Amino acid sequence: MSTVAATPAPFLVYPASMPLDIENAAFWIAPPDLAPDAPNAMFRARTRFTVADLAALSSPCHLHIAAESTYRLWINGNVVGQGGVRGSATVNFWDTWDVSALLVPGENYVAVQV
Repeated sequence: MSTVAATPAPFLVYPASMPLDIENAAFWIAPPDLAPDAPNAMFRARTRFTVADLAALSSPCHLHIAAESTYRLWINGNVVGQGGVRGSATVNFWDTWDVSALLVPGENYVAVQV
């Protein structure tokens, strides 16, 4: 299993009131040595972000995630949830999670196993 330390942050957390621009705000992540046709490949990735003022975030605060396979998602060590394979080779859908209760002032961590 590979571990990816993604930079810049592949996971973006938005207040629900912020307009969402998925096409410009997100990108696919994968280990650089992972072959596109690798069978049964699994990897882990994590990143951190800072919440300067927790009170300034509107609630709910959503995290959007898409994966071409199953995934498990954590924020600050807490399980957010998991998702299954949806879509096709040319069409993907994202899941939306309310992560408001899991955010803390200061440094926060997002981790995913795909």
